[in-house]
Amino acid sequence: MILLTAIFLLLLAFLGYLRKKSFIAPTFLSPLSWGIVLFLYGTLDHGMNNLSNEVLVVILIWNLSLLIGAWFFSEVSLSFSILKEESAGKAIFNKSIRNLYYWISVLGSFPLLLIAYKQGTTLGQGSFFFNLRLANTGIVETEYNYGIWQYVFTFAFVSFLIELFTYQKGENKKRIVILIIINLLLSLITMAKSSFFFLFLSVLFSIMFRRKIPIRNLFIVFSILIGILSLLQLLRAGDESNVISSMFYTYIFGGIPALDQLVKGEMYSVQWGQMTMRFFRLFYGYLGGEPLSPNGMIFANDVTEKGYIYVPFPTNVFTVIGPFWLDFGYKGIAIFSFIIGSISGYLYRLALKKRLWAVISYSFFACTLVLQFFGEYVFTNLSYTIQIIALTLFAFKFKYIIKW
Repeated sequence: MILLTAIFLLLLAFLGYLRKKSFIAPTFLSPLSWGIVLFLYGTLDHGMNNLSNEVLVVILIWNLSLLIGAWFFSEVSLSFSILKEESAGKAIFNKSIRNLYYWISVLGSFPLLLIAYKQGTTLGQGSFFFNLRLANTGIVETEYNYGIWQYVFTFAFVSFLIELFTYQKGENKKRIVILIIINLLLSLITMAKSSFFFLFLSVLFSIMFRRKIPIRNLFIVFSILIGILSLLQLLRAGDESNVISSMFYTYIFGGIPALDQLVKGEMYSVQWGQMTMRFFRLFYGYLGGEPLSPNGMIFANDVTEKGYIYVPFPTNVFTVIGPFWLDFGYKGIAIFSFIIGSISGYLYRLALKKRLWAVISYSFFACTLVLQFFGEYVFTNLSYTIQIIALTLFAFKFKYIIKW
């Protein structure tokens, strides 16, 4: 059954490519990611449990609903080449806003790195990088928090993609070099593999909107990424052993059998929308509504051990589907997959029309489509998602020149 599901999804990806003739279309990326992971899950000897038919049905519902939304909002007849308006790229984003974003990124990185240094040297739980991991996952409380400086992460990410995308041959590359160094350092202090995934893949997708990338270069990029992730796993592992061998199986496959246990155990959220609607619940609480429990998230029929499920390695990720399943069940996975697909399809359509704020925003959404087998990044991090769209849209739409 799992191989049939994988082949069906790969067929949908092939049809999505035939329709769009693009490797970065949402109707290609989403089913391809799921299809490859399920196919490998069904063929490799990874030592994890067989998947139930019920969870495969859940995965199919998610994919079909997402594809319907993506297809509906991206389907448009385009007779021009993506490269036709390339010459207009230099004056796309407002120069004053670009400068503002750049200096916020540069100056704001210093307090961020200082706070990270304090976190890594004061927790006393192990090595410097192991302490950073504990601090950034919230496992251990620390008096050093990023506070308002956490917004610099978004400014640095958006500023880098804007500078990279608007760069013209012959221009000075200093800003791009400085911003890539800043983004690599900020990804490192989060000690999260997803930070590097989003950085590398967003750059890749942004460039692919401008020109084709040779297969050889793609292979080099992914080899570097795998090397960085392996090194990061070693740095954050503490005293754990066999971290590299377990990393790929756990992070690529682990979320699917973990989701299977949630589905079979009929585990669900006690508080409405406590995982995926936290952004709105906070506003609702400020307006006098019932706030979320100060004791954290509460579940009925909890099948986890302090938030972890053993598959057999411990994991606390349940694919993109997990949070919506826990909050709303079948209705949640059908509705929210359609919403994510619709937003992705709409941004992709605008990107093809040379709305370059949408190119950068879609590059972020394309990353979330590729990493669906791992986790959910749109609604559980809705503040960050809104920041990316707002900052890119503002830099694109703002027409005034600011004289300092």
